[in-house]
Amino acid sequence: MYQLNSINKIYAAILMLLILATSVKIWKYKTWKRYYYTASFSSPASYPVHVHNGQLILEDGEIAYVGYNTVNDGNNFGWGYGDSNDPTRKERLPVKLVVQYASFRDQSFYSDTIPLPVDAIKKAFSTVNAKGISTDLYQKPSVNRLDFVIGIANKGNIIVWLRGENFEETLLKHKIAPHEPSGDETYDETRLTKSQYLKTVFWIDSAKLETFKAGLDKDASYIDTPSQFKIRLKQ
Repeated sequence: MYQLNSINKIYAAILMLLILATSVKIWKYKTWKRYYYTASFSSPASYPVHVHNGQLILEDGEIAYVGYNTVNDGNNFGWGYGDSNDPTRKERLPVKLVVQYASFRDQSFYSDTIPLPVDAIKKAFSTVNAKGISTDLYQKPSVNRLDFVIGIANKGNIIVWLRGENFEETLLKHKIAPHEPSGDETYDETRLTKSQYLKTVFWIDSAKLETFKAGLDKDASYIDTPSQFKIRLKQ
């Protein structure tokens, strides 16, 4: 009987711990506001890049991925246009941006973790109901979202925009110094050398190569160039 009571006490203690852990998880979930948003990269057509890693670190340390397929495929819709799919759920707001990419024309690698202006982001999202982009979700009522677009300009420059239906705000501009790649930065199905990786991930046709050699946009400063979205708003 004593052994049975001891076992029951152990089970009761385990049950209490599970209830406590669940309560803490629910409390943490409810203490953070969540919003619908997307995040994607953009780059100028004359400065091809290949993104190896793009993430947003959220308020509680969770990770949200930044879309980069269009940039890596070379299908640029215009400087400052992203390509994210519609969001499927609300997320906490981001506090940092993680980016790793290679630049074809620089033949260089860039990597950094960039703090984001949290107060400015929260202020913008306080207007999401008025300024957000109306989005239809599968089998759900429509919602309003905002879009983060991370522009990878030439010479290691990064610009982050936050935009809605008819507004765009520049959150930050940041410059990253080039570095020699290490670890998985040159991984593409297998570990490659720097030169092998650059040849593998970039598919540049001969006609475009000639324009690059001729100096296409060599003096451009895309970090200071308005996005195509901003230009459209002014028309």
